[in-house]
Amino acid sequence: MGDDVFGFNPAELEAFVQEYMGLDRRVQRPKGIYSILPGPREEKYQYTLQYFLDPRQPHGFGSTLLDSFLERIGFPEFNLARQHVEIADEVWIADDGLEGRIDLVICGGSALGDHPRWRVS
Repeated sequence: MGDDVFGFNPAELEAFVQEYMGLDRRVQRPKGIYSILPGPREEKYQYTLQYFLDPRQPHGFGSTLLDSFLERIGFPEFNLARQHVEIADEVWIADDGLEGRIDLVICGGSALGDHPRWRVS
């Protein structure tokens, strides 16, 4: 048997390895998902929370993340699966001549008629 068992051309193999090693240097990976999304950082965080805490979104978690979030902040336990839940960001408020906004509001109730019975803001 000779030195070239697999029939590789050493020069071609070395060229391939050098090209492969150079790929990593040419591609700049983002530091995180927020570094590639457009807009101010606060809006990115608000959108992410709004998306993942909303049981109606197609993320596959259902109400699990919202349940965990509400439990973590000490909100009373109740059956979210039977609740109508709404989540909104940038909610403008006006009270006694003052204006402002709340970054994220989570509210719900057992039906649209008595909505909202509870809220977190």
